[in-house]
Amino acid sequence: MFLEAQKAVYNYLITFKQEKIGKVTANWFVCSEQGGLYLYEVLGVKEYRKYLTMKNRFIVINSISGTVSFGPGHLDNHEISEKIHMLLETYRLTSKDKWLNQMFSIFDVCKQVLE
Repeated sequence: MFLEAQKAVYNYLITFKQEKIGKVTANWFVCSEQGGLYLYEVLGVKEYRKYLTMKNRFIVINSISGTVSFGPGHLDNHEISEKIHMLLETYRLTSKDKWLNQMFSIFDVCKQVLE
């Protein structure tokens, strides 16, 4: 399904944002209930990192445990995993707006890690 998603993004660029062709870096946040590292190894392969002129970067998040993978052995995997794990544990105890704000703050950190 990923190949179809990246093709749809690229087709959107061709249709509506031609000036962006060759300048797009897509950050893919992929959530899975399990197998985050293995899923990263499937998606993070050389063939998927670049699609025509679009560069792809991947973050795989295990939505049950909060485990995050920027790639096998990445130095930031553990720290970000701990933060997301804590957020998942407090989901029912925190207001929705506050929880979403905290989660998107972590996503901003994830994007910085990829740069």
